[in-house]
Amino acid sequence: MPYDRILNVSASDGDYKYLSDAVGAAAEGETTLIMVASSAAGGHVIVDSKDVIIAGTESGQKFEWTTVLAAPHLTVQGGVRVYVSNVRVSRTEPNGQLARPAVLAESNSRVYFDKSIVVGLNGVGILADQDAVVRLWSTSVLGQNAGLETSGSAKIEGAFLSVGATEGPARKCTDDKKVNLHNSIIFSDSGESDGCDSDNSSNVWDMNEGLPSSPAWFADFYAGDLHVGEVNMTHHQPDEFFDRLIDGPLCDMDGDVIPETDAYPGADQPQ
Repeated sequence: MPYDRILNVSASDGDYKYLSDAVGAAAEGETTLIMVASSAAGGHVIVDSKDVIIAGTESGQKFEWTTVLAAPHLTVQGGVRVYVSNVRVSRTEPNGQLARPAVLAESNSRVYFDKSIVVGLNGVGILADQDAVVRLWSTSVLGQNAGLETSGSAKIEGAFLSVGATEGPARKCTDDKKVNLHNSIIFSDSGESDGCDSDNSSNVWDMNEGLPSSPAWFADFYAGDLHVGEVNMTHHQPDEFFDRLIDGPLCDMDGDVIPETDAYPGADQPQ
C-alpha cells in the first residue's frame, strides 16, 4: 500500500506516545503510515477526512490496542480508507457500560484488517453501518452479541477468518446477507444460527453444525484467542481443508505461510 509519510508511535522514542494523537496529526489529502510499537498507548480513535495505515511494528507481537472509554476503539467515517495490520483490538470489560462495537465503520468508509485480532466482549466485534465496506484477511474476530454485523447497505468480506460470538450469532446480517466469507470458521457459543450464507460466500465451516461444535477447538475462546488450541492435532482436524486463494492472503494471523493446498480454514495455520 503506497503512503506519503510515516509517523512512529512509541512510549519512549516515537513521534507520539498515543495512537490517537498520531491519527490526529495525519494530513488530509494524503496517506499516512502510522507504525505503532507494542509499548504505545491506543485510546479512542476517530478517523475522518484522512487515509491512514495503522501497523504494529514488531513481528510476532501485536500492538495491544485498549481504551477505558465506552466508545469504540476505532471509528471510521467520512468516506476514508483505513488499513490495520498486526494489531489486537480488545474491548473486554463491560463495567456497566453500554454495549458498543470494538470497531465501527460507517458513512461510506473503507476499512481493511490484515493479520489482526478483534475482541468485542461488550457488544459486537466489528459493525459496518450505512454504506461502509470492511474487508478482512487472516484475522480473528470475537464478539458478545455478534462477531461481525452489518446494517443499512454496508458490506463485510473476508478470507481465512475465525469469527465467533459468546451470546449471539457469529455473523449478524441485514436482509441482503452482506457478510461474505471464504475459507473461514464461524462459531456461536449459544448455538444461534446466523443465516448469513449466500452465493457470494464459499467454504464457510459452521462449527455449530457438527463436531467439535465446542470452544475447545480454540486456544482460549472466551478470552478472544481463536488460535487452534490443541498441540496434538489428531483431534483438531477440520471438516475440510482448502486451497490458498489466488487473490487471498499468503500468511495467517501470525505471519505463518498458508499452504497452497490442504490449508486449515480460519485465521490460524497450526504449525
